[in-house]
Amino acid sequence: MLSIRPNDSSVDFVQDQHSFLLRRLISRTSKRLAACPDEEIEENIRAAVDSVCSITSTEIAGWFFFSPSGDLADVLHFSDNCAPLEALLTGLRDFPWSSNHLNEKKSATLSDINSLTPVTGNDGRSLRRLGIRSIALLPYGSPQTSERLLVLSSSFDRAYWSPDIVDQCALLESIFFLAYQRKLALSEAAENERRFQQLFRTAAVGMAMADQEDRFLLVNKVFCDIVGYSAEELRLMRYSELSEPFCKGALALQSKRLHRTEVVGGQREQMLLRKNGNVLSARITITLLERSPNERSLSLIMLEDITGQRTAELELNRSRSEVKTLASQLIELQENERKRISRELHDDIGQRLSLAASEVALLERQHSNGPVGLTNRLGTLREDLDSLCTDLHYLSHSLHSYKLQHLGLKPALKDLCLRMSRPDFHVDLIVDDAEDPKSKEVSLCLYRVAQEALNNAQQHAQTSFVAVTLTRLHHKFYMAIQDLGIGFETSANPQGLGLISMKERLKLVNGQLILHSILGRGTEIWVAIPDSENTSDHEINLRFSSIGPQGEAA
Repeated sequence: MLSIRPNDSSVDFVQDQHSFLLRRLISRTSKRLAACPDEEIEENIRAAVDSVCSITSTEIAGWFFFSPSGDLADVLHFSDNCAPLEALLTGLRDFPWSSNHLNEKKSATLSDINSLTPVTGNDGRSLRRLGIRSIALLPYGSPQTSERLLVLSSSFDRAYWSPDIVDQCALLESIFFLAYQRKLALSEAAENERRFQQLFRTAAVGMAMADQEDRFLLVNKVFCDIVGYSAEELRLMRYSELSEPFCKGALALQSKRLHRTEVVGGQREQMLLRKNGNVLSARITITLLERSPNERSLSLIMLEDITGQRTAELELNRSRSEVKTLASQLIELQENERKRISRELHDDIGQRLSLAASEVALLERQHSNGPVGLTNRLGTLREDLDSLCTDLHYLSHSLHSYKLQHLGLKPALKDLCLRMSRPDFHVDLIVDDAEDPKSKEVSLCLYRVAQEALNNAQQHAQTSFVAVTLTRLHHKFYMAIQDLGIGFETSANPQGLGLISMKERLKLVNGQLILHSILGRGTEIWVAIPDSENTSDHEINLRFSSIGPQGEAA
């Protein structure tokens, strides 16, 4: 602390007297500020500052806060006679005598401007221009608390600033600061309470306050509109009464959940009963409000009416179920129709064509010595009929595989790959030694997916080689169809009927399909189907992601 004062023999007596009066003021002020309501705190601080001015023979007082940048901020409290205070606030940083001490947060006192001789610079002329004769700059605070500055100044009288007086002023300023912080905290709490009340009233969701006995204390209009009770009726009720018809056996546990010492996290859906007897589907969020240990716990209940949403979800699920059922029926009808047409082609039309081919062959033998033109025409007709019989046989097997029906999936796939192979289109089949699927639906689905994928590769892939792989792993079947064709951009090409048909078939057996294609490098189709209806989708996804190609989905 820098202290500049005249060498006067009467100074010690005056300082002792001022110190005694300041101690009395500190005691009186601390009691008043501790007992007064928050709206009287500022008034009591002003009165105490005026008393300090009277004791120290100063008529100008200011209490400032340092801003985050280090500048002096607003004047919080000051005496009535503050004419030069604004100019003093502006000039304090410009005085070498004061700026160094303020930057270092050290006290600087000047009992009389005439004693300023040891101080260099133009501080004397600057202070005289502001009308300052004596002044005390008393900074307080620490990096953990607010930085403050108490300024006491006189334009007429000499002041005496002993270390004891400076300490008394520091103690008094700390009392001011604690009281002022209490005022700010109370004001902030009142503002928060006002904002909460406004939010509570105007919230778009139902909100209510309940005590630890589950009784309603406060409800907003939206909550009343949802449950159909008035605010007065709800204040005579418990929250559990709204849900009692649906959870009678769990009321005690529910009440404990509502008011346990931790915050109730997350949301839950619950059925409630409106006043008119209608059932309400509600989404409820309950939060335990923080209270002091001596206060009873309160819960904030937020209520949303999701009856319409739940009805829409049920309708959507019903529609999806109907679509799934219709798709299953359609595929079943399609398979039955394929089977019927295949049987007609094989047993009726095929037999009749075979009979016609036999008759033509007989005529060809009977007229072998006849005219050459007739013999050639009969031979050509016989060959055409034989070719037609072969094509009809292939068509019959493409519509319905009798080998799949009677021999199983593996022989059917071998027959399919053999029939699809051409000199310029080779199909390679790799099958492990595992048993065929237990479900005929799974076998049929795998067969149809392979058939559709091979048809697509033959027609569009422009490839000479396709590999079909079938394996069983942990009660699941995995099949891959891979070609080395031209590929395509999966994001740019719309899905064809063939791919849609494959996906619909797989949905019916709880299967999954992944399509992976790179332009110019070929296409891969991966399929996973559980062989047991008890296998969960989660297990399928985990196993399929570990075996699929690069984990990319269609």
